[in-house]
Amino acid sequence: MSSSITIYSTSTRPREDDDDDDDEHEHHEHGHHHHHHGIENEEEGTALEYDINTFVYYRRKSFNKELFMKWVEESPKHKIIRAKGVCYFSDDEKNLYIYESAGRQRTLTCHGKWLSERISKQQIKNLLKTDKNYAHDWDDQYKEKLIKLVFIGQNLDEKAIRNELDQI
Repeated sequence: MSSSITIYSTSTRPREDDDDDDDEHEHHEHGHHHHHHGIENEEEGTALEYDINTFVYYRRKSFNKELFMKWVEESPKHKIIRAKGVCYFSDDEKNLYIYESAGRQRTLTCHGKWLSERISKQQIKNLLKTDKNYAHDWDDQYKEKLIKLVFIGQNLDEKAIRNELDQI
């Protein structure tokens, strides 16, 4: 059984309401924390029962697109149930891509230029002074560019996946 990857640009990606409101969810810092009893414990039990685990892969250096596409085609061997995140490629470093996989469906969507590619150096300086999240993600070499992919799977071999992605 083979899988394929669909590549979209922001202008060609179909608009669909998949109830995935992750991008609209706001995180607020509070002086306290929340406890969710019952449902969280049930989910944790189910995750343990089926050996479901998750991790975040993070790095600054861009991927080689050809090698990444090859890795995606071979990724079913890792029993990845779901993956989602941002990435960029050495042959197109000005653009941010969203990678998503669910089962055998995989999409790579060009989301447009990174903010640092669209605004002036002065605007970047102002943002770094006024936006703590932007400043937190800033790197003098890579700007705000990064690769951050979340993986959910069954019996994931995190070390093997990290090693493979580090070679891309």
